[in-house]
Parts: sequence; C-alpha cells; structure tokens
Amino acid sequence: MTTRTKTGAAIDNKLLESLKELSKETRIPQSKLLDEAIELLLEKHGKPIINPAIEPIVVPVVEIKHNPLDDEIEMLNLPPVVFNKIRRHAIYIKDLMKIDCSKIPLMGPKNLKVLNDTLNAYLEKHK
Repeated sequence: MTTRTKTGAAIDNKLLESLKELSKETRIPQSKLLDEAIELLLEKHGKPIINPAIEPIVVPVVEIKHNPLDDEIEMLNLPPVVFNKIRRHAIYIKDLMKIDCSKIPLMGPKNLKVLNDTLNAYLEKHK
C-alpha cells in the first residue's frame, strides 16, 4: 500500500451510513468513493491534486485568432428571403466572397444590398 495512507477522521454518522450503503450497492470500496469525493472537493475549490512523483507538464497556451471568413453563412442572420437564395451556393462566408451573387437566380438589387450590408457589418464586428 505505498500509494495509500491510513488516516483517521471523524465523519458525520449519517454520511458514514450513506457511504457504506453506496459502497454496498455499487460494490466500490469506501476508500475509492472517498478518493472520488476528495478529488471533486479539490476541483470545486480550484486546488490541484498533488502528486510528488510526477512533475506537472506546463504547456504554453497559444491563442488562436478567430477568422470570421470560416464561419457558416447562418452566422450572418440574413433574412430568409436572402438566405434561401444563397445557401445552395455557399456554406461558409469565405465561399460567399468568391462567387458573383448577382448571378444567383432571383437575387435582385435589394437582396444584394441587404447581403452586402449584412456581410460588411458582420466582418467589421468580427475584425
């Protein structure tokens, strides 16, 4: 038992009875259930589990910049009349930028203006 240490602690009688019952029902030893409870308690309080045999590995966090062109066209929240016309031609905003939307059937000047204004506002907001 080199990875375990005996300890004595006073436990509320009702909690101990519930622990024994849970151990019996689940066939998990009480010591393992207490390990799990302590891990959850440490996690709740933001405390790491200390394991002196293992050095923690520190990995630098690299921030990945969000590219709004990789978003799906649904993110534009276009009116259905405009969205339904372009959804067969583009899935992502970057695809939409590559096509001539004036060639899409029934895409009139008003719809093109709505699309252009919405797209410009979205890209400006997500710079």
